[in-house]
Amino acid sequence: MQTKIFALVLAASAALALFANPSARAASVGTGLQAEYFSDKALTVPVLTRTDPSVNFNWGSGTPDPSITSGTFSVRWSGRIKPLYSQGYTFYTTTQDGLQLWLSGTKIVSWWSNGYESRQSNGCNLQAGQLYDVVLEYFACTGTAQAKLEWQSALQARQVVPQSQLYTPLVVITSPTDNTLTTTMAPLTITTQLTDLDGTVASVAFYDGTNNLGSGTSGSNGWSYLWAAPTSGTHVLTAVATRADLTSGTSPKVMVNVLQAPIHVNFQPPATTVPSGYVQDYGMPYNPQNGYTYGWDSNLNVYPQSWVVRNSSYSPDARYDTWVAMACFSQGAPKRAKWQIQVPNGIYSVHVVTGDAASTNLPEEVYVEGQLAIHGYQGASARWLEAVISVQVSNGLLTLSTLYSSGSNPIPTNLCYVDITPSTMPRRTTDGG
Repeated sequence: MQTKIFALVLAASAALALFANPSARAASVGTGLQAEYFSDKALTVPVLTRTDPSVNFNWGSGTPDPSITSGTFSVRWSGRIKPLYSQGYTFYTTTQDGLQLWLSGTKIVSWWSNGYESRQSNGCNLQAGQLYDVVLEYFACTGTAQAKLEWQSALQARQVVPQSQLYTPLVVITSPTDNTLTTTMAPLTITTQLTDLDGTVASVAFYDGTNNLGSGTSGSNGWSYLWAAPTSGTHVLTAVATRADLTSGTSPKVMVNVLQAPIHVNFQPPATTVPSGYVQDYGMPYNPQNGYTYGWDSNLNVYPQSWVVRNSSYSPDARYDTWVAMACFSQGAPKRAKWQIQVPNGIYSVHVVTGDAASTNLPEEVYVEGQLAIHGYQGASARWLEAVISVQVSNGLLTLSTLYSSGSNPIPTNLCYVDITPSTMPRRTTDGG
């Protein structure tokens, strides 16, 4: 009997709420959320973009799409959510592995770890019929995959947030695509696409993080903005579309990596002249320096033999006259080190040179991003060994290393200089599923 009375009270309350919220009474025709799928855990290797009607998936040991061939993948769902009632809402997430949920730019649920987890947000006060930006990020890596988004309020029974209350973003940046690599020499045009369901968009502002780049211009293909001089580094771009009624929506974030390229590094003692167009490395630890972030996994300049200058007639130019030892035996201890430089993820052509003008029979070995580039002995007729190799960087660090050893002692590998040139970037494919 009590259950029936409670049901009648709930139904009556819902009816009163609908009367009090005209916008909630109107039929809602949602589109679902934009879904970006990635073939890695860190949302950096895009493979598929589509529209998902809701977030209610249990893939088990499978994957979301045949284009995703591994059990390790990630997803970013983004768009807008429209509540039916003006009251406090609680959001619930159920996932196998990590998930983060943002509402209107505020993170309200966070579980970025492996394993099964159910979480809920604190109360979120929402207005009926108003559209709120929502972003949900998820990764799977433990062999099974599951992701579900629910909501509940005093008048809204707990349920999976339905397609009828979900909308794709009001504005989407269509160019550049996420994880684009560009250079400081090239102006960048940012273009957008609008899905204006509730009024006329009056303006679109473009942001680099929290820095307002400026207002865009409207054209036949949407709004755009010419970014004349992007600076070196990683930039997170968004577009904010504002309607005539002053309501607004923010686009999903797009990461743009701007590289002052190519990068030229010469390995030399600290008090020597740096070749034109190069920056100097004399065994410094990894740190921001000379406009980049680069260096060694240990401070090699404490070893007297770790850098040398020859000023030899054998050297083609000054770049070949100096070197830093990637591996040596000094001060009673073997030393093998790796050198790294921070770069945007992407594909690079790397030109690396090793050797010593004063030696005629030294082994040299260099790996670039784990791929063997140089392996052999230099000699009287070839005092330097060099190679050009194409590698892909996926963790933001380009790494040079050596494994060469004789017993427990590393065999010297003398690094003279390196040239790093961005090549191509993996591009996002689109499936309007």
